Amino acid sequence: MDVARVKLILKNCDCVTIDVDSTICCDETVDELAKFWGKEDAIVPITTLAMEGHLDFRTALEKRMEVLDISSQKLKVFIAEKKIQYTPNVKKFIKFLQNRCIAVYLITGGFHETVDNIAIDLNIPLENVFANRIIFDETGRYLGVDETELTLKDNVKAEVIKGLKCRFNYKSVVHIGDGMNDAKVCPVADAFVGYGGVVIRQKVKELAGWFVTDFQQLIDEMMK
Repeated sequence: MDVARVKLILKNCDCVTIDVDSTICCDETVDELAKFWGKEDAIVPITTLAMEGHLDFRTALEKRMEVLDISSQKLKVFIAEKKIQYTPNVKKFIKFLQNRCIAVYLITGGFHETVDNIAIDLNIPLENVFANRIIFDETGRYLGVDETELTLKDNVKAEVIKGLKCRFNYKSVVHIGDGMNDAKVCPVADAFVGYGGVVIRQKVKELAGWFVTDFQQLIDEMMK
């Protein structure tokens, strides 16, 4: 799909789905948890392999969570102390969509425990958030990730978008993200916009119908 076609679809879409880590936010949540506890060197290479499509998401998540040795207490401290760092103009873009009554959804391999706070800050209903959920025992020890969450699957974003189109009869959905799991959403999504404002992944750039590095570019195009 050429750039002109993607831009036309974006201008006329009634739904936008957006990745969170390294797209809405400047960080990868699991990597930031690793930095917080001094385990970055062991975690970041696994994240990179997953985001470039060399390792399936579920395996990458399990490997990283094993290294983190997370607990509910540690996670609460992280959430309390870690400030959300938004990518340039993304809050402006989401507000722009909302003002035009375009539905906005967050689809991420991150965790509800952190993503829900972002959604609240952006005035996105929590029912519009698709993410993983961590399970702890009564002592706060990490047990795993909720198996019922769709976002454990490698092709989840396309599945979520398919479900949204069936449920709400959206005429055209545009997905925006930075990773290979984002780039695989078409043809279920009507268009894919690759985002490289945090990190440029060459394979994603090649697969994207349109590749941008600032959300202002999307606003400018939609205002024409």
